[in-house]
Amino acid sequence: MDVGKVIFLLIFAAIAGFVFFQLFTRRGREWALGGHIVQTYGSSIVQRRGMSKTTISVHALAPKHLGEMPRVGVEIARTAALSMSTLPLTLSQDEARALSEALREASDYSGAVS
Repeated sequence: MDVGKVIFLLIFAAIAGFVFFQLFTRRGREWALGGHIVQTYGSSIVQRRGMSKTTISVHALAPKHLGEMPRVGVEIARTAALSMSTLPLTLSQDEARALSEALREASDYSGAVS
């Protein structure tokens, strides 16, 4: 094998290893969310549409530094045939409360026009 092929294979293996680490290990998810996962709340919300599946998980994240407030991590993972992606969302406690309130208001919508 020539040097170009070896370099290509090394780069490909490094990228594949990084993707595997981030998608399939707890430490990789913690790294993507930006903090240590202290606790996962509720059961994951799973939605299936055709060949794809979306999973939403909510985590409490430990503060990074003394004096900081804990944060909330929302992990949105989508899988389909031969593909997988994760969207990490890290929120402050105030932002998480605002999102919770907006979701509550939207879920109470009855379809009537105000």
